[in-house]
Amino acid sequence: MNRENLSAALAAAGLTMLDFEDPTVTIPAEAAVMVTGCRAEDGRVDETVDFDDPDLVAKMNAAWYAMATRHSLFGPDREFLLAVGPGDDRPMPLPHWARVRLEPEWDIAGAGVETGALGVTNRYPRFVMHSLDGEVVIAATAWQDCAGLVMVPHPHRVAVLRRYVEGVLALGHRSPKAADDARAWLSRS
Repeated sequence: MNRENLSAALAAAGLTMLDFEDPTVTIPAEAAVMVTGCRAEDGRVDETVDFDDPDLVAKMNAAWYAMATRHSLFGPDREFLLAVGPGDDRPMPLPHWARVRLEPEWDIAGAGVETGALGVTNRYPRFVMHSLDGEVVIAATAWQDCAGLVMVPHPHRVAVLRRYVEGVLALGHRSPKAADDARAWLSRS
């Protein structure tokens, strides 16, 4: 999805794409997807809504906003990072972060999913969001019979995420800048 198409798809969901980010102290976008593998001991918080619930979209929107507000996803002017991809032209392209702003009127679980920007098909949300300060990741996914949200605080302190990033670095398949950024993230305490 090119930048113009992505911006239009996000706008339908009530998100304004501000710019692509190249942050050095946030978890690499492809690693943030791994939050669904975190445990309760990592601070993981889950919310789910059954696929057969007639109010699925409204309940997912409400759950997402409550989770995002309660766990400080939003920075100044309701801005945060959204994983978008692919972010490069490698044979296995990687996602990267885009800085977005939540507008007063939004529909993350409905219009956002329908456009493909925040999901794969209607009723199947898939996205990863990260606070600007790097302190919280919220992901949406589809389980067997429900849509789910997963929040993990302080991702730089979570062993499974750190091991993933360390493993990616050990493979040596990242640009020098991406490798330096990953090491900077790992050095957070």
